[in-house]
Order: sequence, then structure tokens, then C-alpha cells
Amino acid sequence: MTNQLLELTHRIHAFLSNYYKLANVPHPNGFMLEGDETLGTGGQILVCESAGELEVGIQFGTLVEAAIVGDPGLIGAHELGVVAEEISHFNALMQAAAGVGNISALDLEVLGEIDRFLVFLHARQIVSGSWTSAAAPADLEGVSIAQLFDLLFEKRRFSCSESASEVYFMAEALALNHLKRAFTHCWMHSKVDESRCDRKARSYLIELRRAVTEQGASVRLLLECA
Repeated sequence: MTNQLLELTHRIHAFLSNYYKLANVPHPNGFMLEGDETLGTGGQILVCESAGELEVGIQFGTLVEAAIVGDPGLIGAHELGVVAEEISHFNALMQAAAGVGNISALDLEVLGEIDRFLVFLHARQIVSGSWTSAAAPADLEGVSIAQLFDLLFEKRRFSCSESASEVYFMAEALALNHLKRAFTHCWMHSKVDESRCDRKARSYLIELRRAVTEQGASVRLLLECA
């Protein structure tokens, strides 16, 4: 694996750990596996339970690594999103393993979609220094929260033609609804300020993640009961 990929996973993990005030979640770079060309531009979390112990590995397609190493000063929006989701999955699995012991695939995907949005929202903070994003996340001047949602969710990533599992459709919809609740107070009038974390939204999302990973609550039920 490349140093550039490890640097990106480190920065995203550091941001999410700080945002959610995560404690005792291991660093993902100690669980990174060599790239797999069959994954293409995607990523995956490999989980195996052996002798009562959970073994976890994080793996990305070789094309993801190649895209990042090709120009270490330029991170594409796709690569940023893929890495963000897999680090989110890793963090949630580690939290659940230390708490309720398991987490559903749906909940895992919902948290991944939420964290992808947060990483894009704070992209310039995360990839500051010599790194910049190749797409919209690096150019958020004058963009409202609602407009950023449109950029990430309006053109849905999963369609029937792609034969995506129903869980992905549902996860995307649930994540969007939770994010709208989190940012409802600044939906249209506020401009994106990725240099700081919005307190109301942050509190909502911290509680959502805690309920799912520590108490085993369902993100669908949490939305319906809210």
C-alpha cells in the first residue's frame, strides 16, 4: 500500500475520531491490507471471527491507490468518498465490538453515508497542507448545506440498473433523512463553514452513533421515533 493512502486514512480517521469524540478505537492503519485489483475503484472491510476473537482488515482496490499515488497533491472526490466510508465502517465495527457486539449491515451503511457527507463537508480541513480535493469539496465558497446535499445525494449513487442491494437504497435514504434532521436549523440560509463543527448537528449525530454502536438501536427506528 502507498504512503499517500495511509496518510489519507490517517487524516480521515483523526477527523472522525475527533468529531464523534471516539475513545479506544484502534488506528485503521494497523489493519490495512494490500490492494486488490478485483475491487477496482472500491473498498471493503473483511471480518473474520476466530476462537472468539474478531479479525478485521481494510482493503481498497488498486485503482484507488493508483489514483491517489498518481498525484499526491490531488485527491479525487471518488477516492475521498470511498476511503471515508471504509474508515467509517471500520470505526463502527470496532465500537460495536466493544459495546453491543454486533451491528446490522443497514446501520453500518447509514453511518458510512453520514460520515461520507461529513468528510466532504470538512474536506479542506482534512486534506489541508499540500493536499487538495479534485472536486466540489474543495470549492465550497457560498454553498449552502442544502446545495451540498444535492451534490452528494441528488444524483443517487445506487440505481436499479446497477442491481444494488436494497440495503444500499434504504441506507442512502435513511442517512439523508438523519442529516436533514441534524442540519435542519441551517438548511437553506447557512453557508458551509468547514473550519468548525456545527454544535447542534454534531450533538445529534454523536447521539445517533452512540445509540447504534453502543446500544444496538436501529437507525430506522431512531428516525421513526424522533
